Amino acid sequence: MENYPQWYEYYDLQMGTSKLLLLPDIRGEKEEYYISACLKEEHKKNSIQSDNTFIKPKPGLYGDPKVFNEFINLFEDKYFKYTSEGYINATKDHYDEYEINDDDIDNAIRILQKADERVSMPSSSNWREAVIKCAILYKNGKIASEIDIAYEEYLMLRSAGIGWYLDDYSGEYRKERLVKFYEDLILDGREALGEQRDFNF
Repeated sequence: MENYPQWYEYYDLQMGTSKLLLLPDIRGEKEEYYISACLKEEHKKNSIQSDNTFIKPKPGLYGDPKVFNEFINLFEDKYFKYTSEGYINATKDHYDEYEINDDDIDNAIRILQKADERVSMPSSSNWREAVIKCAILYKNGKIASEIDIAYEEYLMLRSAGIGWYLDDYSGEYRKERLVKFYEDLILDGREALGEQRDFNF
């Protein structure tokens, strides 16, 4: 599974819960649907001027090797076509095997915009991949910084004979910035689709 933390894997191996990952992620699919609806609505708003007239996108040459190849074959001389073949062949497999959609990029950028600390961009030949990796590293770092505190609290409650009931702590969890960030995305997505602004879905 992508971005599956090792401590999750360790827990599943110890507790025998790894089979649960084979179950369909029904709730997750619904959440992704609403997040996608929210991002599409933002795209729509950004493409409209203040006078509510639609901005027609200008034609552009996108960074796809196939598009470059068509352009080069159409307009360049034989020598440039020959020297460009190396670049086309070198990048073809990379682009074909790694497809990133706009929702992934938008989601990563939104996370990084709300970062409360300095983050470093990892090196990559694909800027989209670098942005997504950067957001993942930031999220993982935030989670890692809280693991020890959460585990100590769990041990304290267990030694005191107090059960670990998620309902008791859900209010505190919702105050966390990343949780609140995703909750707002889902609620905005529901609102954009004309549905109730709640989590009853």
